[in-house]
Amino acid sequence: MRKLRAIFTACILINMPINQVLSEPKTDQISTQSSNEFLPQFQLPVQSQFFSVNFKKTESFNSNHIQKFTDNYVVLYSSDLSDARILIINEVVANEQEAMQIFLGQAKTRGNQKPEIKLYNNVKYIDGIDSNLNRRYILIQQFDEVNNLVTIKSLVYQLHAKNSDFSDIVNPIEPQQLVSELINFAKQ
Repeated sequence: MRKLRAIFTACILINMPINQVLSEPKTDQISTQSSNEFLPQFQLPVQSQFFSVNFKKTESFNSNHIQKFTDNYVVLYSSDLSDARILIINEVVANEQEAMQIFLGQAKTRGNQKPEIKLYNNVKYIDGIDSNLNRRYILIQQFDEVNNLVTIKSLVYQLHAKNSDFSDIVNPIEPQQLVSELINFAKQ
């Protein structure tokens, strides 16, 4: 189970479909238009709240040692009381188009091949359900044009988890409120 979780986490973090990770690679070459900029240091809190539910930082790393072509800092938060996860990806990109490719790649890893991108307070977001896993997800994208930095935050939780106060709290909330809460999540 641990190996499966590690593979799944790695798939999300490096933006590859699961079947591609498990199969033999067809080439050693990686093509990207990423910027040669270096990622600034991020100071994210060890714990943060999302609608009064505590989330603790469980994993964080700079994946530049995995993806040698781009600077990317990833943090995973999880809640002890539920099966909810919040993933934050900060990545230096060449332009807004590349930021959008990363954002859409995150939606595709959740089985959404043609996501509907919505806008709320100048933040792009995707709200969807991964029917294979019975999970709801909200992805937000914030692009800092000055620093060529994209920040993607994603909330993933089980829709109807038994004995979970989190799904009872979050399910009736409008997507725009969830987006607003995600924007402010883990800010110091």
